[in-house]
Amino acid sequence: MTILIQYFVACFLIGSLPFGEIVARIKTGKSLILPGSRDTRPPGEVFEILGIPTGIIV
Repeated sequence: MTILIQYFVACFLIGSLPFGEIVARIKTGKSLILPGSRDTRPPGEVFEILGIPTGIIV
């Protein structure tokens, strides 16, 4: 039972990490979040920043 709980906690923590934001900052230095708001950029801009293959994965 404890293994099941640990599994769900690990899935939650991994799923809550902002991998797209991390990759965008490392690759281009740009953010996927619009300045001054909590909204993300439109999909076209996200693919422009990350590139098509990385954008699909993220």
